[in-house]
Amino acid sequence: MYQLKRFIFENIKKNVPNTVNDFIIRLNNNPNLIFGTEYKMFFNKLKKYNGVNPNLEENLLEVVNFTIQNSTYYKKLYKDKTIKSIKEFENIIEPIDKQIVLNNFNDFIINKNDCDLVTTGGTSGRPLSLYLPKKRFVSEIATLHHVWSKIGYDFSTRGVIRNEKLPSGKDFIINPISKEYIFDGFRLNTEYFETIFKVLKSKKIQYIHGYTSNLFLFGKYLIEKNKDYSFIKGLFTSSENITPLMEDFFDSTLKIPHINFYGHSEKLVFGAYCSGTSNYHIDSFYGYTEIIKVNTEEKFGEITGTTLHNLNMPLLRYKTGDFAEIGKNNCKYCGFKGLILKKIHGRWDGSRIYNKDGTFVTTTALNLHNEIYFKIDGIQYYQHEMGILEVRIIKRNNFEQNTKELLEKAIKLKFNSDLKINLVFVNELEKNPNGKFLGLISKV
Repeated sequence: MYQLKRFIFENIKKNVPNTVNDFIIRLNNNPNLIFGTEYKMFFNKLKKYNGVNPNLEENLLEVVNFTIQNSTYYKKLYKDKTIKSIKEFENIIEPIDKQIVLNNFNDFIINKNDCDLVTTGGTSGRPLSLYLPKKRFVSEIATLHHVWSKIGYDFSTRGVIRNEKLPSGKDFIINPISKEYIFDGFRLNTEYFETIFKVLKSKKIQYIHGYTSNLFLFGKYLIEKNKDYSFIKGLFTSSENITPLMEDFFDSTLKIPHINFYGHSEKLVFGAYCSGTSNYHIDSFYGYTEIIKVNTEEKFGEITGTTLHNLNMPLLRYKTGDFAEIGKNNCKYCGFKGLILKKIHGRWDGSRIYNKDGTFVTTTALNLHNEIYFKIDGIQYYQHEMGILEVRIIKRNNFEQNTKELLEKAIKLKFNSDLKINLVFVNELEKNPNGKFLGLISKV
């Protein structure tokens, strides 16, 4: 049924006028009717248990043993094994990564029926394709709605500024099923931000979902133009690392309730802020998540996920390439008791900037003072050779020679004295084809 609704949307968003779609949105007020019984059951479980799965071990072992019996890849390695506990699972099943899946792709497939073949973004090299069940959308939507409800979201209409590129002359499109006004994520300038603001205000849209950098820029526009944005009740950001400056801006300057959430294309791990902290609470209904330690670091490691829902092409102990710091397992704000991550670092190799001698500094260490950030509209690092760093800057009108000197000094303090830094002033920063901002472009 949900697939039929998706098919209907794909056609109406192309052929039906926005006025009609807006009318449908106003009639569409019950997500249980739109997304069905599975959605309702999943959402109610998340709400009842606050994202902490009381049957996690049972659910995990059922998937693991099914996979060992039916997946060619896992049968070759573990055909005589029956996993009886989480401890056995972690001791016996070896972690895998993207390259292993790429090299043994067909052996991971159990059943292609009722699946979509999806491709990851490929930000860390060759993209990965995998089969995901079509019905995954129901649990995913329930998961998002549950997290967003923590700051008041109740299936009201949302504005979206992510990866949609609209035709020339079209300011937005409407998805009446998911209740979204979808804006162009590639047209990020003052004139278009004014258009977005007017649409949001006229339609009384209280919640906005977007790439972290997109909403950061839109928020700066609201402040600079002294807009009355009191009608906006919440921001949902995702898909990009959030810097301490962005966090401080959302909380202290913009002062709009804000939830950042983490997920990835393989659909194994999901985590999000609660309303009282910037730590990520890992949802154990979504998947089984581990942090595999790096060297001897007790509280730092690679985010590793195991599916609880994909029996078509299940991945067990899949290393995501993202890294995180582990926090306390009890949240004093909301009572969550489970895996909590203090900070997620994103693709580790992609965040390194190298000195000439091969030592490196991560981009997370390059946070600048507000004095500098509020005189620029964007910053991006580009490195094609060890020991040389190009810093691309979009200047504001209040950018001065003193700003340039402060910026150079702040960056140089983080590196060896022999690192050569070139400041380049540009009109726009480079993004991936899907619209995601690239904080660092590295050819090293």
